Amino acid sequence: MSHLILHIGTHKTGSTTIQDTFSANSKYLAKRGLIYPKLNYRHSGHHGLIAESVALPKTFHLESGETASLEHINERYSRGNQTVFLSSEEFSRAEGGKSVNFAQLCKLLNGFDRISVLCFVRPQWRFLQSIYLEISRPRSPPRPPKLVEEAIETGRCQGLHMDYMDLLKRLSAVFSPSDITLVDFEAARQKNGGLIAAALAIAGVQVDISDLKAVKNGHSNQSPHGVSQWAANLLAEPYSATTPIIKAVQKTLKPVIASCVLTRHEIAEMNSAFAASNQTLLEARAAFQPEFQLSDPPLPNDCMFREDVTIEHWLGIGRELARQQFS
Repeated sequence: MSHLILHIGTHKTGSTTIQDTFSANSKYLAKRGLIYPKLNYRHSGHHGLIAESVALPKTFHLESGETASLEHINERYSRGNQTVFLSSEEFSRAEGGKSVNFAQLCKLLNGFDRISVLCFVRPQWRFLQSIYLEISRPRSPPRPPKLVEEAIETGRCQGLHMDYMDLLKRLSAVFSPSDITLVDFEAARQKNGGLIAAALAIAGVQVDISDLKAVKNGHSNQSPHGVSQWAANLLAEPYSATTPIIKAVQKTLKPVIASCVLTRHEIAEMNSAFAASNQTLLEARAAFQPEFQLSDPPLPNDCMFREDVTIEHWLGIGRELARQQFS
């Protein structure tokens, strides 16, 4: 039986780590019945299969186009007794006019005996913080309160699903409930083998994790220290934070402890806003995944929140920037 797994993210739930690891070990995995196609030498993920649909930059586009590429995968792999794993967090993008049509996607892949969906999720406030840090890389991001407001009012943030029931409803319109697997990201990352082991277990592949070649020590695309990045962003507005600013902030704040871009009040606000929807999500999955939860581990006691940055910190950053400028 041929089985196709669509790993759809969500964003900032270890997708790049899974993609890098599966790509680097594709020959080893293929011998054990798991096919991870290589499509674009620039990217380990399969973003090119939907790059046109979700309007990704040209660097992600495949030379043959997404439709022809999907048809090629269908023709090449759907007749064997194997599992094919396609991975892109862009599958879960929520923007109107820039999201994947799953029904059309399944038509192009209709040679497979089974198509299932794998999706890692995490508490919304943690997801939002990671989104903020990710969009800080190429540009000056909206300030955290604006993102919190957007998420609560619309159930989305920067074109991504924050209300996971909306995502589940969208998937359920195309896939049967038994072909949808949600994974508790925070719990999975703490278990032996972490996210890689979780993905392989769902794919039904028996592999000793220690036999896999690790990429970037098993942590691709790590987020920077949250409060340091926020402070640098604030100083650099309306431009993206420069290396000298980031270094000045880091030297002053000494980012060796956990930090949180959101305030304590914003976290409570986010948790309250999505509590009912998250409970509905758990109830909707209970018959198919009774073990599924949405874990939210407690933060360390010494965690630095955004509101913990004092005037003394800001003055210290200013002095460090002045030293850089005039030394």
